[in-house]
Amino acid sequence: MCTMMKLKVATADRLAILTLADGPRRNLITHELLKDLNAAIDEAMSSDAVGALLIEAEGPDFSAGVDLREMALLPSQSLEEIEAQTRPLKDLFSRLADPVKPVIVAVQGAAMGGGCGLACLSSITLAADNARFACSEIRLGQFPFLIMPALRRAVGDRRALELSLSGRTIGAEEALSLGLVHQVLPADRLPAEARRLAQQIASSNPDALRIGMQAYHECTGLGIDTALEKNLKFRAMCIQSPNAEEGIRAFLEKRRPVWGGVYRSVP
Repeated sequence: MCTMMKLKVATADRLAILTLADGPRRNLITHELLKDLNAAIDEAMSSDAVGALLIEAEGPDFSAGVDLREMALLPSQSLEEIEAQTRPLKDLFSRLADPVKPVIVAVQGAAMGGGCGLACLSSITLAADNARFACSEIRLGQFPFLIMPALRRAVGDRRALELSLSGRTIGAEEALSLGLVHQVLPADRLPAEARRLAQQIASSNPDALRIGMQAYHECTGLGIDTALEKNLKFRAMCIQSPNAEEGIRAFLEKRRPVWGGVYRSVP
């Protein structure tokens, strides 16, 4: 395990686990944490030894959002300086918007502001029954500009606008009904269930994961005929990959597959 100041990173059995590790301060999103998160995600996404990522958190809360003490220093700076200071958060969200590998997020307690953004951007989000979510920037005289694209994708345009304008907090069950999270679990079951699911996904054929994620992102918003035509080619590439052959053989032989290197012939 690699331990940074506020982030723990561990990789085992093709799963990279990124743990927000500043529980006493409610895992505030600081400049330091953003730097470490971006670096850890880049490393995991580029590693052939990683099939999927899990983002979890220590302490009672997933994340209370950005550190307001750092944010309070921004108004006196120039527009260029403010953009430069904020860019690492934008870069984090950009990395997770179209990831080449599945990202699972496990949320307990508060997921506010940027923490809510992480929940919106994941491939799969699991929530404890005590989880609560808010884009509360409006209550600070701001607006969730960087969270808005992810929020819209997660819950739809009008609901995202309502949550942004009201800044209200929603509980786990409402988040589930809106599509912000995929499953709600008892708080004591969340860590184990999140790791079980993430491990299951990470152990899948790395070619199927990579080609499948690419197909999902490239086909988003396309008409069905165009999407089917693109996916026809992606499917052929996946079937042609050496790991696909191993997956079929292992299934027929009733054994666990042994995956080889990642197939690279994808446009």
